Amino acid sequence: MSHVEVQQVTNHLKHTMLMLLRKKGIQHIQVKDITTQAHVSRKIMLQFYPDKYAIFNEIVAEKKEELSKHLTETNEICDKIKKEDVIFCTILDFVQKNKPFFQTFIDRKMEPYIDFYDFFLECQQSVSNDELLVRSRAVSFYMTSLYAVKENRVFSFNEICEKFHKFNDESQHRINRICIKITGKYREKSKVEEILQHAFKELLLEKEKYEAITISDIMRKSDLRRATFYECYRSKEDLFSSLLQEECCKLIKLYSMEHHSDYDVETPSAVSTNQAYAYFPLFHICKNGCPLPNLLTDMVHQIISLYMEQKRKFDRENILNAYFFSNKILAFFLEKLYRQRL
Repeated sequence: MSHVEVQQVTNHLKHTMLMLLRKKGIQHIQVKDITTQAHVSRKIMLQFYPDKYAIFNEIVAEKKEELSKHLTETNEICDKIKKEDVIFCTILDFVQKNKPFFQTFIDRKMEPYIDFYDFFLECQQSVSNDELLVRSRAVSFYMTSLYAVKENRVFSFNEICEKFHKFNDESQHRINRICIKITGKYREKSKVEEILQHAFKELLLEKEKYEAITISDIMRKSDLRRATFYECYRSKEDLFSSLLQEECCKLIKLYSMEHHSDYDVETPSAVSTNQAYAYFPLFHICKNGCPLPNLLTDMVHQIISLYMEQKRKFDRENILNAYFFSNKILAFFLEKLYRQRL
């Protein structure tokens, strides 16, 4: 095969793999599915890829390389004053041009998962040596990409940048009021719910994967009957969602505590990491690598939901502001994790 033919075959295999991944998890995709859909023989596929995972890994690696190149070029040519806006637009433009990739992976409920926070971190390696700036950007890139995919980007690139700055310029007092509203309305859980959630958190620390936890495990750990579990929750996923909502409320309260006027807001860790760990158990779960699938996206959905519950209108501007609010909370959470790992 010529170089051009090889390129055509590998591109076709990657495109086929991406289409299959949109419909099902990688564990349910067989080599035969790929070759049949791509109209190539098994022998030809195995000439280029030893297995299906190699195709997936190459798809991700290529996207990282492509975005890294765009960001490096943007960083070199744009004016310092407008750099952040231009970089933002570069990300949104990249998401728009690679929408099938982002639609497949950014809000995924089945394996394989892509941690887009890490994805955007790696893409900036050659752009800046400022670790905190890179991490802050990675959260913003992730949030705007999620918004662009989930909400079909109802605002233009420039509008998103403009509204992002406007939200960031809002007084911290106003944002704190939102935090207080959210945390003030949270329902106290029953004793049984508390026991079940505690058992689930312990299992998350013990097990290597969220998927490995069963209802039977939760029953043994909590020493409760299965019928009692179903009086509170419909499923393991329902329990996790309830737990995550509570943890996100705690995180929002922790953010508000740190940014309250009684604290020195110039100090990056007014609420110490140790305080955060004591107050917010999810830090313990995440500190050595998170066993939960798509945790950041699930957290974002919970925070957006909590934010929107405080709004009377579900208009597009409030939805965008909900993403910006989530951006602040998520950046706070990830900064605490980063400081713990230093």
